[in-house]
Amino acid sequence: MGIKRLSLLFTSVFIPIAVFVCINAFRLFNNERDTEKAQVHRYESYKLAEELLRSSETLTRLARTYAVTSDTKYLRLFKKVLAIRNGELALPDSYGPVYWHMVTSGDFPEPQQLGGTTMEQRLLNSGITLKEFSLLKDAENRSNTLVTVEQKSFDLMEQLDNGLNKNQKSIFQQQAISLLHDSTYFSAKASIMKPIGEFFRLLDLRTNKELNDLNNKSRALLVLLVTGTSLMLMLFILFAFLIYSTLIKRGGKILSTVQLIANGNLNVRTNDHKKDELGQLSNAIDIMANRIAGTVNEAKQETSDALAKADNLEQEKEHSEKLLHNILPVLIADRLKKGESNIAETFP
Repeated sequence: MGIKRLSLLFTSVFIPIAVFVCINAFRLFNNERDTEKAQVHRYESYKLAEELLRSSETLTRLARTYAVTSDTKYLRLFKKVLAIRNGELALPDSYGPVYWHMVTSGDFPEPQQLGGTTMEQRLLNSGITLKEFSLLKDAENRSNTLVTVEQKSFDLMEQLDNGLNKNQKSIFQQQAISLLHDSTYFSAKASIMKPIGEFFRLLDLRTNKELNDLNNKSRALLVLLVTGTSLMLMLFILFAFLIYSTLIKRGGKILSTVQLIANGNLNVRTNDHKKDELGQLSNAIDIMANRIAGTVNEAKQETSDALAKADNLEQEKEHSEKLLHNILPVLIADRLKKGESNIAETFP
């Protein structure tokens, strides 16, 4: 396979795999973000249900404490709990499980800021299902119904300030306390807990399924990502091997052959007869080496022929000199060889 064809093949295979890996990495990132959002949404939904449950428990605790102690502070706090739930007061920053306990003890200031959001509106904005919303709304309505019972106990407590004697005050106070501790009150309290418990069950079912689906999708995307990355790695290894065997190994042999030819060894050849670019280069080098060897051999032959001719000429020269010496005296012959043409001498 030619180098150009090999490069095109590698590019045509590598680019789609790289795009595949990038797409699945992006999908995995988005899926993990959706999983995080689902967990946050689940937590926020739990907080709302827990807040509704806690507000009902706080109202009961404050109403009972007011009925027992006659301290109007607990009546004031009772009304502020309702004001926050109804959106008349803003939700405090530290509004958590211990908030009203800390306010009761004086460690936290009482909420004062106006302009909040109703519990109903916050439930609608939370993104819970219609069935889940109806359960929490039902629990809130039942809690509001229970507030009317608690308000009756407050009305009885207000009678204590109407100039009653001690015995009468005791009777009214016991009636107020009884309203908040009889079986009817406990049944009403349980009726609030029932839809909240059902809400938690439905929320668990829905969010667990949602999270399981997202986790399964993440695992599938991770498998695709690992597979694509493995293919890229194997492709790199294969390409590196082909580059080594095609370019480095064969190219090294060609370079070694060229260096030997440059050093005067005209008998070496690459003997690479493949049809790719390196094979064509090797064939051209072998042809060039053959031509150089042929030219050198021709030059040697011509040199040898020239030396042979020179030797023949030398022999002919010696033969001519011998003939000349046989005909003429040596002195005359030497003068003729030097180029004299008019020689007048007498010899016996």
